[in-house]
Amino acid sequence: MFDVFDPSEKWRYYLTRPFDLFGASLWHRWYYSPEIKTILGVQIRKVLFVEESRDMIRQYRTQRELLKFAANIMLKHLLFHPNKTKKLLEHGIALNQQASRVISKGPIGFEQLEEAVSFYTKLAIYSTILPYFIYELVGRINFCFKAIKNLSEQLRTKSYYPQLLSEIIIPLAEAKIKQAGIQNAESAVKVITYEELLADDYSEISSRLAAKRQGKYFIYQNINGIWTINWTSSPQAIINIIEGRFAAVSANEISGKIAFRGCVTGHVKIVLSATDWPAFNNGDILVAVSTNPALLPLIHKAGAIITNEGGITSHAAIISRELKKPCIIGTKIATKVFKNGDLVEVNANRGIVRKLRLP
Repeated sequence: MFDVFDPSEKWRYYLTRPFDLFGASLWHRWYYSPEIKTILGVQIRKVLFVEESRDMIRQYRTQRELLKFAANIMLKHLLFHPNKTKKLLEHGIALNQQASRVISKGPIGFEQLEEAVSFYTKLAIYSTILPYFIYELVGRINFCFKAIKNLSEQLRTKSYYPQLLSEIIIPLAEAKIKQAGIQNAESAVKVITYEELLADDYSEISSRLAAKRQGKYFIYQNINGIWTINWTSSPQAIINIIEGRFAAVSANEISGKIAFRGCVTGHVKIVLSATDWPAFNNGDILVAVSTNPALLPLIHKAGAIITNEGGITSHAAIISRELKKPCIIGTKIATKVFKNGDLVEVNANRGIVRKLRLP
């Protein structure tokens, strides 16, 4: 089990997001790129990704690097340079506006894949990473940063990076793969890293596609630029070892933090992707790892929102307060406990979701 990742690193669960291997390599790039070093003066160079279900990955960072990253943002930006922080967030809003214009043009908006990825990385840093940490920090300290808080909240309610990835970067990557004479570029792009693509290294595509066909899932580790990719048929066993969880998930009732109060009963709809949604009716209960602006059409129809992740400053919490929808966040296991069609009672006055009937 330990030959697929380095257990000597003190890995800490960070986030879960719907990415394949290509998306994971770009996600890590947000944190170790030259761009983030220039903008924030700090990098996170160690990462472990475990694909827990197809194209859904859990990201782990080391405790030390995460604390150093957050401390850098608080001390070098928020506390001692609030005006600089405000300007960084304002630039994030400007980049969002630019992203909207670029996306409307499609892949022709960029001449080269590298140019698109550079913009994607900057967009993620300014409009996703920075407001995420800033908003969390503002919520934990007693200082008043009203303008900064408002800008962070504005950025957290609108995100363009998923569209930029799916509508610009992936088509450009597929075109590059096709130019190399590789067949089935749509499948190949899911099992290649960005670094391999830049190096025109397509040697592992066939074996990785075969591993997927065998029902295996990737474990991608990158430590200081040295990366390894392994495959496993038991990702949950790996996750249990990393997170110290050995009990099977089985429950009829779960609890979490209250984001917006209220009580409602409805049928569960599990949403694990920003684009691939189940049929969703008015009043259905949206259950997700986390929410993002791409899910707004479903959020407006939902009777309530339940997430695995998140605190009071998460997107789900912000949007539920705005729309006045019952919302319970930080349940950790909602997407594993409930199934599509389960009839549940959401008691957001107590922070409890209870299964009433199986589908």
